[in-house]
Amino acid sequence: MKYIILGAGKAGKSIARDLLQRNREIELILVDDDRQKIGSNWMNIPIQGPIEAYLSHCSEMHTTPVIIALPSVEKKTITKIYSQLQTKRFTDIKILPSLTSNLKDAKTDLLETIDLNELLLRNKLKKANKTNLAYLRNKTVLITGAGGSIGEVLAEHVLLSDPSHLIVLDNNEPALVNVYKRLKHIAATQGTAPRITPVLLPIEQKALVDDLFTHYPIEYVFHTAAYKHVDMVEINPKMGVLVNIIGTKHLLESASDNGTSQFIHISTDKVVEPSNIYGYSKLVAELLVRTHQSSHMNTVVTRFGNVLGSSGSVIPIFVHQIARGGPITITDLRCKRYFMTIPEACSLILHASYLGSTHRTNKLFVLEMGQQIPIIELAQRLCTLYGLELHKDISVQEIGLREGEKLEERLFFSNEHEKKSSIEYIWEVTPKTKQMNTPSKQQESVRASIKALLCRLEQLLDERHSSRDTFYKLFESYLQEVL
Repeated sequence: MKYIILGAGKAGKSIARDLLQRNREIELILVDDDRQKIGSNWMNIPIQGPIEAYLSHCSEMHTTPVIIALPSVEKKTITKIYSQLQTKRFTDIKILPSLTSNLKDAKTDLLETIDLNELLLRNKLKKANKTNLAYLRNKTVLITGAGGSIGEVLAEHVLLSDPSHLIVLDNNEPALVNVYKRLKHIAATQGTAPRITPVLLPIEQKALVDDLFTHYPIEYVFHTAAYKHVDMVEINPKMGVLVNIIGTKHLLESASDNGTSQFIHISTDKVVEPSNIYGYSKLVAELLVRTHQSSHMNTVVTRFGNVLGSSGSVIPIFVHQIARGGPITITDLRCKRYFMTIPEACSLILHASYLGSTHRTNKLFVLEMGQQIPIIELAQRLCTLYGLELHKDISVQEIGLREGEKLEERLFFSNEHEKKSSIEYIWEVTPKTKQMNTPSKQQESVRASIKALLCRLEQLLDERHSSRDTFYKLFESYLQEVL
């Protein structure tokens, strides 16, 4: 067995050492760009390079597994290397995630298939590290939706802060098992021993949520759990409302009643001028969190756009369609979206949480998303990465906007004022006038959003020729309490 390891620094050598410990018979090829290393030997393995020159002459080795062990290198360099490997028809490509640059030692178990989502957008941000995560040290932290894309990576980041107890919650058993195993492995690898507890729990069941908070002294809550896919929530409005609104209300109230210090809620750009059940449900949830009053717990809402790499993301769909030879399907060629990678989002969520921990009042932060990107441009970038040309090698099919879908999204309401916070890429958002920030005006906003959601639910029932079912009546009764 032979492996090519790109990177002969600390990470690359650590991976090589781990491979040799597992099998002394394997053949390793170390390649690096550092001219001081090129030509030298490490454990009787000659170090070759530079990387670009080496890869340009190794087409016959395209069946050899390649490991990119360059966790600190910029995205544009990784993208260039990956494109070159694709051109040379290498198929087995693994990468050591950038998160592992903070670990003492790197093992092959941490290797991942290279993430196209991060290659398509250059990640400008530095990862959260132990210095700016110190406020979570020795704390008990709960992450809801931990089996999801953002929840899992957020949990990995939180581990860097050395919490005393990390509780990961999800209602999906296989996803929870996977994240629990991964977190235990990462904790063991970095030489720390925080208590990690997996909790299988549906947040829409209040009694179970209350039991959780009375059993554990939870100090920080990162609430990422939600049903997020616009078309799925439109088809299944009951669960969208139950989880996104009622589940959030249960968590918020239990946290407040049991001494939690901070409640961090993950929102979305779909709340701004919502056009679907998902947007309305998340808007009501956001307003409930922002207007919650507590003498000891402050709330932080982080609002941002689409996350590349999350479940249901457009990239895996495009990759599958390219693999089949096309066509790539796009709802509307004019569609644009804000995009951010999962590591970017998680880093900024933690930075926003830190900003919120320095204030006693509730805060709304919007994450810097840059310019909206046309979906057709994203498809073009992906085809280029695979050495293909859109419209020539891969066709495009326009299939029409889905119910509740918009051509473009917005990050701010017209009555909101944004200003740069003390941390780069994070905007602090406040009402444009002080009168809009009074309790009465806040409750008015909640009432208006709930009434709009009820109207949308009525419209859906009418379209489906359904009578007002039991759920609708229960939900209407619950909303009257909020109103």
